[in-house]
Amino acid sequence: MITVDLVVMIGYSLLATRLMRIVKDARRMKLQNQIFGSLFIGAGALLSFSRHH
Repeated sequence: MITVDLVVMIGYSLLATRLMRIVKDARRMKLQNQIFGSLFIGAGALLSFSRHH
């Protein structure tokens, strides 16, 4: 379990390093925030319409 966690965390770190280069531009950062904000709103809407059984 520790090995799997270590591999996943290294993967996240490498991905974050690559994304850091892309997101340094303010325009791209704003676009990213709009995209993820819309995804969170959509997820919230789906949760609000789902029924708990």
